[in-house]
Amino acid sequence: MYVSLNIAVGISLFQTRWAAFDRVYAILLFEILTHVVLAIGISQIVILNLLTGL
Repeated sequence: MYVSLNIAVGISLFQTRWAAFDRVYAILLFEILTHVVLAIGISQIVILNLLTGL
Protein backbone atom coordinates (compact mmCIF):
# COMPACT_ATOMS: atom_id res chain seq x y z
CA MET A 1 0.00 0.00 0.00
CA TYR A 2 2.92 2.30 0.76
CA VAL A 3 4.37 1.85 -2.72
CA SER A 4 1.06 2.50 -4.46
CA LEU A 5 0.49 5.62 -2.40
CA ASN A 6 3.94 6.90 -3.35
CA ILE A 7 3.23 6.22 -7.02
CA ALA A 8 -0.09 8.05 -6.80
CA VAL A 9 1.54 11.03 -5.09
CA GLY A 10 4.27 11.05 -7.73
CA ILE A 11 1.73 11.06 -10.54
CA SER A 12 -0.23 13.84 -8.88
CA LEU A 13 2.87 16.04 -8.72
CA PHE A 14 3.12 16.00 -12.51
CA GLN A 15 -0.39 17.36 -12.97
CA THR A 16 -1.31 21.00 -13.01
CA ARG A 17 -2.75 22.77 -10.02
CA TRP A 18 -6.08 23.10 -11.86
CA ALA A 19 -6.49 19.34 -11.81
CA ALA A 20 -6.97 18.94 -8.06
CA PHE A 21 -9.79 16.45 -8.50
CA ASP A 22 -7.64 14.36 -10.82
CA ARG A 23 -5.07 14.04 -8.05
CA VAL A 24 -7.66 12.81 -5.61
CA TYR A 25 -9.05 10.36 -8.14
CA ALA A 26 -5.58 9.04 -8.99
CA ILE A 27 -4.82 8.39 -5.34
CA LEU A 28 -8.21 6.74 -4.77
CA LEU A 29 -7.80 4.60 -7.87
CA PHE A 30 -4.39 3.34 -6.77
CA GLU A 31 -5.67 2.61 -3.28
CA ILE A 32 -8.68 0.68 -4.61
CA LEU A 33 -6.53 -1.29 -7.04
CA THR A 34 -4.04 -2.10 -4.30
CA HIS A 35 -6.77 -3.40 -2.02
CA VAL A 36 -8.31 -5.48 -4.81
CA VAL A 37 -4.95 -7.06 -5.61
CA LEU A 38 -4.32 -7.76 -1.93
CA ALA A 39 -7.76 -9.30 -1.50
CA ILE A 40 -7.27 -11.57 -4.52
CA GLY A 41 -3.80 -12.58 -3.39
CA ILE A 42 -4.89 -13.34 0.16
CA SER A 43 -7.92 -15.30 -1.04
CA GLN A 44 -5.70 -17.39 -3.32
CA ILE A 45 -3.38 -18.18 -0.41
CA VAL A 46 -6.34 -19.17 1.77
CA ILE A 47 -7.83 -21.36 -0.96
CA LEU A 48 -4.50 -23.08 -1.61
CA ASN A 49 -4.02 -23.73 2.10
CA LEU A 50 -7.52 -25.18 2.37
CA LEU A 51 -6.96 -27.44 -0.64
CA THR A 52 -3.62 -28.75 0.62
CA GLY A 53 -5.09 -29.35 4.06
CA LEU A 54 -7.78 -31.69 2.66
